[in-house]
Amino acid sequence: MTLIGLNRWRERASPLPPGNRQKAGDLNRFVTDTNEEVGLYTEIFGESNNTPQHREFTGDEIHSGPPYTVGGPFINMKVDLPQFVVQDSGHYKFHNSYLPPSWSWRYDGGFFDPLWFSFLDTVPDSSYLLPAGLSNITLFPDLSSLGSRAYARLRPATGEAGFAVALAESKDLPRMLSGSAKGFSDIWKTLGGNLKRNPMQPKKAADHFINHQFGWKPFLSDLQKFESAHQKTAAYMAQRFRDNNQWVRRKRVDRRIESETVIYSRTDITGCQPETGIFTNMIVGPKSYTITLQEFTDVWYEGVFKVYLPEFDPGVGWSNSKFGEAMREMSLYGAHVNPTVLWKKTAWTWLIDWYTNAGDLIQQAEDWATNKVVSKYMYLMHHHRRRFELRSRFTTCDGQNHDLIWYRSADIKRREAASTRFEWNLGTGLTGVQIAILAALGLSRKPS
Repeated sequence: MTLIGLNRWRERASPLPPGNRQKAGDLNRFVTDTNEEVGLYTEIFGESNNTPQHREFTGDEIHSGPPYTVGGPFINMKVDLPQFVVQDSGHYKFHNSYLPPSWSWRYDGGFFDPLWFSFLDTVPDSSYLLPAGLSNITLFPDLSSLGSRAYARLRPATGEAGFAVALAESKDLPRMLSGSAKGFSDIWKTLGGNLKRNPMQPKKAADHFINHQFGWKPFLSDLQKFESAHQKTAAYMAQRFRDNNQWVRRKRVDRRIESETVIYSRTDITGCQPETGIFTNMIVGPKSYTITLQEFTDVWYEGVFKVYLPEFDPGVGWSNSKFGEAMREMSLYGAHVNPTVLWKKTAWTWLIDWYTNAGDLIQQAEDWATNKVVSKYMYLMHHHRRRFELRSRFTTCDGQNHDLIWYRSADIKRREAASTRFEWNLGTGLTGVQIAILAALGLSRKPS
């Protein structure tokens, strides 16, 4: 689906203050010797630049109801700007050359208007206004690469242990275990064994790394799964009977990404107002101003699935026989040989999986053909928060230390639904571990 297809858009914004400016405080004069109030000198305002402090956009679809049984695409973006935020209001008394020596200033107000440069943001201001911003991939990235794995992550497993795959790969275990033992032997030699030659060449290190990834780790994982399935057989069987041919809601949290980058920093300004001119000498001691870009992303999936296995259906005659009991054991331990198992046991398909998700597609095709697993709906949720932290540190003439923070932020929530029971696009890309394995493969096949 595309966000352009949304048929309802709504917008709301906070009102602008009178005169398009926000009062921050009063600047007064008084005689120091007698503490006599001379009176108000001027009012201090912050300019709003004709933009509201808060703006919110929402886009969705209208569905028939009630009852409302079908969801759809959704988008919500909240934009906050700091120009009206006044902080640390108080009474600040100071002297400077603008008044006679026996006179002083007193500022009854707070600090405002944090310094900002538009070039610090790679996203133009116009993109924070929907629907103009929908084409900006920083604010609205393409979610198809995330959705491509949603079905595989949400799909209920029909077996607790991958017995068929483990059997297909078991012929390689002795060689892999032998390779691991040799790798440990080489490490021992480097720590005090035979040092006539250096056994830890890059090629050997790479071979040992691959063996660890595809030998010990999967083997121990299989052992753990089999032990869990064996210890919890009764509970698994009861759950299979309970959930068989029933709609079950499933949810998975896939990722959380956080980043923080300092994009502007100075140690000679406070970065906020008031500071200069008449307010000289109100700020004393060290001061600094820093702008940091912070980004937070959460991705999760939700769906409703139904699994039907005839061996768990009491209405099927043979399910109550010894054959039915055997079939339930085979389902529990994942011993059915199917196209997905054949795919996973084929050499090097793990590499193709990373690039094309072909294994997921075969799993979907198998489910579609057999109707063992179907989904009523699947949704991908994406929550992205992008904000600039504007931080000012300084000391005022009364000895107070100030640590002030303002935010320029955009908070975007999205929901996309799969159009059919098994639809989402292919994704690409490798993880750091996968890249490391590929690099090791390159070393392991390099001539000595």
